[in-house]
Amino acid sequence: MSVEMRWGEDFCSLLYKIARIIERVLCFGTCQTTFTETSLPTSVFSDVTILPFWDDLYIYSSTSQGIYYGTEGNAPNRTLIFEYYMSHYLQSTQYYQFQVKFFEATPGIVQFKYFYASDGGITATVGVQKSSSGPYIQHSYHQANSVQSNMILTFNTNLGTYTNSAVG
Repeated sequence: MSVEMRWGEDFCSLLYKIARIIERVLCFGTCQTTFTETSLPTSVFSDVTILPFWDDLYIYSSTSQGIYYGTEGNAPNRTLIFEYYMSHYLQSTQYYQFQVKFFEATPGIVQFKYFYASDGGITATVGVQKSSSGPYIQHSYHQANSVQSNMILTFNTNLGTYTNSAVG
């Protein structure tokens, strides 16, 4: 799936117009598909990649699951939101709901908002990277309870930092 962004998001000092949703990640530029998660940085994705929950997630047919996107607000304060409703592959009762947000007024800020994550991220990679050689910011890699319901991760790619807070 490719999505035309409604404004030029300056992420990691690069300007991209197309976001690609591949294997539970958002890629800006070239993406390849893989089922094997690794720690960051990874050569699986050569360009800017947003990894809110890189794991073997699946959209089951005959459900309301899917990946949705939209914008909120007005220029110059728009927010582009991707929202995921998925299950784990071959485990349809394990549910995941989370969002990825980009803010027009604050380039370089990316936010992951988790509503529900059945397994707590034990087999997922969560973070952002600019290229296969970095820089990158990794929240977790195959770490138990690293993703909790009602958690917000805010990545500042300008500073190379992130914060973890609760949904308010």
